[in-house]
Amino acid sequence: MISEYSPTFLLNLSLIYLLIAVFCAIIKNNSFSIFVSLLLIIIYVTLFGLRDYSIGSDTRDYVENFLYNNNNFEPLFVVITSLIQLITSNPTAYLLILSLIYGVNIFFAYIIFGKNVKSHITIFIWFLLFSLAPLLGIINYFRQPISISFFFLGLAVYLNKKKINFLSGFLFIFSTLIHYSNIIFLLLLVFSRFINLKAIFFIFIIALLLFLDDFGLFIINKYGDYHIVQKTLAKHIHFNAKRSISTIHMYIFLYFSHLLIFLYFYKYRINNKIYTDLLKLYVLILSVSVFLSFNREMAIRIYVPLQYILPILYMHIYTHIKQKLTFSLLFISYGLFYFCYILNRPWFTDQFSGNIN
Repeated sequence: MISEYSPTFLLNLSLIYLLIAVFCAIIKNNSFSIFVSLLLIIIYVTLFGLRDYSIGSDTRDYVENFLYNNNNFEPLFVVITSLIQLITSNPTAYLLILSLIYGVNIFFAYIIFGKNVKSHITIFIWFLLFSLAPLLGIINYFRQPISISFFFLGLAVYLNKKKINFLSGFLFIFSTLIHYSNIIFLLLLVFSRFINLKAIFFIFIIALLLFLDDFGLFIINKYGDYHIVQKTLAKHIHFNAKRSISTIHMYIFLYFSHLLIFLYFYKYRINNKIYTDLLKLYVLILSVSVFLSFNREMAIRIYVPLQYILPILYMHIYTHIKQKLTFSLLFISYGLFYFCYILNRPWFTDQFSGNIN
């Protein structure tokens, strides 16, 4: 097992993946890019699936669940665990199988989205793999990213078919039974079908104003004694000490900045239903995240799907602009800058070095 992932290792791995992605973009062979993308994802999830149990604060909980049947998780995750137990009793193999499931789902989702825009996916997969949510997710949260991978695959199928069919519906339900937070994303997806982008953006403005006015804190102070509030909103309040308010402010600024770019291209360049539907879902998820920012742990978890949607929206933009080289350089520069930023954050690197208590 791998006992440590140092910042140097993570950076070198990212740069190797980036060079391969750039090479795939240069040769412009779609079949080759797809094969390489799958290979890169398999290597990625295998590397992190073979980790020591001291890596990540939640890893030991999953291992104990696997070994001793401490079934305190959602029902479908318990079923998946039980099925893996029929194959192997090795907890490392268990983590590896879960990682592979996650990686394969992401691969097929990107294949479907990439096919719709006829764009090479490798560089966008690099951008996703070395962003915060997938890296921390596969090391720590684990259950949530796996469930989101099923939701994301269902979203790709749904938008590709332009309607809910059996497969997309099955994947959506499957994802919610692995991690209940996906119920929120599913409800937002359904809601987005009945409202236009202008109205959704207005919802975001309201959420931002409520956050600035400390409305969430008002709910806790006013209704904190109610069981439903304690169960759904106040559950993670004790984590606020670990999640600085500056981190929440950074998240809002970061994802709002991306939103402005997406809205610009929506208004002036892109007339595409998939792009519009993804953008509506993006704004709704962002709105809920901003509103829940008084509960920092929950807010950060709600932000997770945005990092999976971001590269797809940029993939659409890439196919609609003439300055593809300039766009690629800016896109890569931003990805590297943000990755280097999180590599310099102790709360991030501690997860990969086994220093989490």
